[in-house]
Amino acid sequence: VFIFMFLCFVFFLMIRRPPRSTLFPYTTLFRSYYFLRGELKVGAGEFLSAAADYTKIISLQPDNGNAYYNRGISYANINLKDNACDDFNRAAELGFFEAYEVINKYCKKEEKKK
Repeated sequence: VFIFMFLCFVFFLMIRRPPRSTLFPYTTLFRSYYFLRGELKVGAGEFLSAAADYTKIISLQPDNGNAYYNRGISYANINLKDNACDDFNRAAELGFFEAYEVINKYCKKEEKKK
């Protein structure tokens, strides 16, 4: 029963758009809403749409390293490497240390062979 209620709540969040106002008491709720929706979109393979949700989170909380990291993952999946690496670097600057591993693997400059 609890699982069914949780799934109904998630479905409700997916189809309902939050009000346009982002007054202080609602900011945390909206951030959670967009984060959950972004995660579900990544799971569904809708990376560009997920990136838009993470961008909304960043506009609400510019120091959220997790949002930059997740948006970078979304960009990487649609072959926007420069944008992805910019986001990974910003996430690392904000203390999201998992980003360093991705930077080392994904963002290294390829050396030109002569």
